[in-house]
Amino acid sequence: MSATTSTPASVLGPSTTPTSAPLPHLLPYLQHTYTLIHRIASFSLSLLRPIAVLSPVPVLLYIFAPVIVFMDILTTIFIRAPYAVVVYLLDALFPLYVFCGVACITGGIIGLTARLLCRAVVACVENKGDVEGDEHEMNVTLKKEKEKEEADVKGKGKGKGKVDVKGKGKARMADDDGEDG
Repeated sequence: MSATTSTPASVLGPSTTPTSAPLPHLLPYLQHTYTLIHRIASFSLSLLRPIAVLSPVPVLLYIFAPVIVFMDILTTIFIRAPYAVVVYLLDALFPLYVFCGVACITGGIIGLTARLLCRAVVACVENKGDVEGDEHEMNVTLKKEKEKEEADVKGKGKGKGKVDVKGKGKARMADDDGEDG
């Protein structure tokens, strides 16, 4: 008896074959497509070569080379270099610009708030002064009325007694005619 046992194929099921990737099947088509595109491009360039040889562009570029170089130097001096300097300075000063901007905005807000607060305080103080003045006038008027009543009671309604005749706050004796006596 042997120690090795073999398993029949029917136990494993139907035979499985590994499926191949699609890229190896597509590779010949991709190579053929690339070759075709390369040949078409080469043919197109070969047709354009006589036009490029007869073209005046290389000759014109050779003739105008000094002018082109001079214009390049001028644009470097008057446009590119100043632009680079301005960009560098703006980039370097940007934090200062932001700081000053925030400081101005904050100062404006604090100033407006202080102005509104001062106006409110002044308005309260003015209103309090008006109220105190009104109270004083009311007290004077009440005192005058009280003095009139006292004069009427003392004079038994004849109008004699101490009455503030001229409105200066000094009570004087008045006659029936209203003249000082």
